Amino acid sequence: MAKKRLSKKEMNTIAAERMSVLMQKAKEEVKSGNYERARHYVELAKKISNKTKTPLEEKYCKDCMLPLMPGVNCTVRLNNRLITTSCTNCGKIIRTPFASEQSD
Repeated sequence: MAKKRLSKKEMNTIAAERMSVLMQKAKEEVKSGNYERARHYVELAKKISNKTKTPLEEKYCKDCMLPLMPGVNCTVRLNNRLITTSCTNCGKIIRTPFASEQSD
């Protein structure tokens, strides 16, 4: 018999669940100090994200491939309409703009 083909919506929900489980496990590994296993989990989640074209909800460092957890392995600062996140493992700085308020 042929395999049942999944719809895109079903595939995206399964992918989102698997990515969230992998990122949760990666965070647990960072807390326990096992960075190599955490990197592996993030890489697997990223592969699933790329294959299914589903966005990865969790934040991770693009250089060292570790999940960013404020107070554990990154620092977060608010500067002049920017959120500055710096990874304490590799030193990469990530700047994202604030969502500015709409004045009516």
